Amino acid sequence: MCWGLPSSSCSLMVAALMVYALFGCCLAAGVLYFKSWSCPPFNWISDIYPRLTYFAYQSLLLSRATPDTSPQFMPVDKITPKMQLEKYQLSYALNIQVPVGFEEEFLGDPILPNRITQRLEETLSYIPQTDRFETFGPDEDPVEFAMNQMCSVYPEIYQVWEDKLSDVALTRFCLFGLGAHRVETTTENGERYFVVRSNALSNLPVRSGFERYGGDAYFDMGWNAVKIVDAGLGPLLTDGTVNLVTSTPSDGAQWDRAKFRFRSSLSVLVTLVDHLYGIHLQTANIVVTAVREQLSADHPLRRFLTPFTFQTIAVNDNARNNLIQPRSMGPRCFAFDDVGMQLAFAAAPSLILSGIEVSVEEGGPFINRAKYIDYLKDKKGIDTEYRRRQRAKNITSFSGSSWPTTLGATIPPQQVLWLTRSCRGF
Repeated sequence: MCWGLPSSSCSLMVAALMVYALFGCCLAAGVLYFKSWSCPPFNWISDIYPRLTYFAYQSLLLSRATPDTSPQFMPVDKITPKMQLEKYQLSYALNIQVPVGFEEEFLGDPILPNRITQRLEETLSYIPQTDRFETFGPDEDPVEFAMNQMCSVYPEIYQVWEDKLSDVALTRFCLFGLGAHRVETTTENGERYFVVRSNALSNLPVRSGFERYGGDAYFDMGWNAVKIVDAGLGPLLTDGTVNLVTSTPSDGAQWDRAKFRFRSSLSVLVTLVDHLYGIHLQTANIVVTAVREQLSADHPLRRFLTPFTFQTIAVNDNARNNLIQPRSMGPRCFAFDDVGMQLAFAAAPSLILSGIEVSVEEGGPFINRAKYIDYLKDKKGIDTEYRRRQRAKNITSFSGSSWPTTLGATIPPQQVLWLTRSCRGF
């Protein structure tokens, strides 16, 4: 008996106090530490999830070294054998599997995950999500605020756009900036236009308090801004009816708002469709999986591609865990609700402009980038500096020069499997 309680109850109480002393105090201290970020001079207004993510990324920066192809980072004896990789099925009904992070080669790197850290990262998405709608005052600088919040995580600035809001800045944004790879041409009422589109996102539902995305920006053949046609401003109707709002440079405040909505919408489209889905989940994921599962460790093509796939599995698994899972960083940064996120990813394959979308009747689909750029110039009239530089940097495919291509020639079996697996993914 202790304190009038049975011995078994007393033992449980003592055990509970010991557990609290070991873990509870540390947990309470951690919560208070992250709560203190809301106080001056930090003034973080976000919830606990981005604070934990930021803290983890800072830790990675402190322990990370710049890799090269030397034995220090890529020792030959650490190239893993050809084998089937353990994979995760992605959320949002994507028919894509991503290898788990601890399938990465060269596991001596301290920043690579293990099963314990993998599980801890995955539990972060269960932290409740909070939307905040505070606005900046007229005397506040949003860029300076973000730079102060991010500190060393803020990327190095190598281009300075003093003018971000004018029509000239809109042209630069589309012709040389974030929209350069999404330039299309169209003809309306006999007039030819360049157009950069983001209205594909306009019919996707968003969380309460947010506006839907949208806006197609039109330019004349001299790249002067003509109009923005926005399908995301009207009510979201279930009968398929679309309400279009057209703004022109003579519309004053409405035009400024249309440009802001277009820039924001294009940023989301490029981030989600082109970068997250197209680069990480499609191209990089398919190639590294095919390399690891179809080419043996001593195969010349495997050795050649190894530096180009260095830590790709870890990066893609990190994207899966922190950008694609419900309530992870991706859904928190975008305005979409869960249905909107699912529809956005479902539409992603049809929104990528890489040559695959060109119909057979027009000579497509194109896998060779140089031929695709020639098609854009000859058939669509798109001859931009961005595409010209892409064309100049195009090189002969390594795979095409590494085995005979004459009729009846035999291609090594492993390369057949690798190429088949890679192409099938697209």
